[in-house]
Amino acid sequence: VTFFTCGHLPHLWSSTLVVTFHTCGHHPHLWSPSTLVVTFHTCGHHPHLWSPSTLVTFHTCHYLPHLWSPSSLVITFHTCSHLPHLRSPSTLAVTFHTCGHLPHLRSPSTLAVTFHTCGHLPHLRSPS
Repeated sequence: VTFFTCGHLPHLWSSTLVVTFHTCGHHPHLWSPSTLVVTFHTCGHHPHLWSPSTLVTFHTCHYLPHLWSPSSLVITFHTCSHLPHLRSPSTLAVTFHTCGHLPHLRSPSTLAVTFHTCGHLPHLRSPS
């Protein structure tokens, strides 16, 4: 997953920001909350934003470990002290939607990422 900002917010995200998903290999077609890690790579261009050591946590419903619904998955971003306005975990969240009919997430068209800023970052409220 690569984030693009169309040049509107080059200081936050650029085409060099990549999300890498890792699984333990038991179910490569599925993502288990206990085996999934998201790593942010900035290629050294923005080391003050996110680095591979940045902690990203996943929260899922215990009774649906093989599925992710909008109400059961949240990615929390933790940033370093260089971005104090992003320090609060509640200021930025990513919600995955699977449209219900394809919970196995095989089709890319069924996966959407929604950013929520809870009003703390009004300049990020636009879908772009």
